[in-house]
Amino acid sequence: MTKTRTGRAALTALLTISAFTLVGCSAAVAGELASSAAPNVAATVAPPTAEVTAQASEAQTPDVTEAAAASIAYGADIDLDAVLYPDSLQGDELANAREWMQTNAITAQCMKEQGYDYTFTPYWAFTLNPEPSWIAKLPEDQQAAARVALDGSGQTPGEYRWEDAGCWGYAVHVMGNDDEH
Repeated sequence: MTKTRTGRAALTALLTISAFTLVGCSAAVAGELASSAAPNVAATVAPPTAEVTAQASEAQTPDVTEAAAASIAYGADIDLDAVLYPDSLQGDELANAREWMQTNAITAQCMKEQGYDYTFTPYWAFTLNPEPSWIAKLPEDQQAAARVALDGSGQTPGEYRWEDAGCWGYAVHVMGNDDEH
């Protein structure tokens, strides 16, 4: 009980001191500086007198394969052996990129069998594009069916079934990435 009264007294004193401190503050009217708001400061550093010269450096030449890949959209007819990967992808990153391309190629082939022209751009070359997706370019009455072909009709609660996950689920299964292998 004593701790509570002491705590209340300390809190009351702190709030009172804070209130008095805030009352002493004043805000400047717009366009007007309060005399206490602008401290008197004198410059102690002189501006440079010597000319500044920049060292010449060679401009980096853009990687042609990266620039060219940005304009490429692949589909069911992709030749995976002809895909050019950026030099910046090495080791596991390169292996993941190759797997990603193969998964999308399988998806594109499956979608072609379903009657759709599925295209994809390598993720390392993807840029924000105002162009609508291939599904959005379809007539409105065909868009829902294309989504079902790509992603399936939706998963019901319970275990994942690649058979219900459309062409993407099929590709993931074929690649062995669905815990079914």
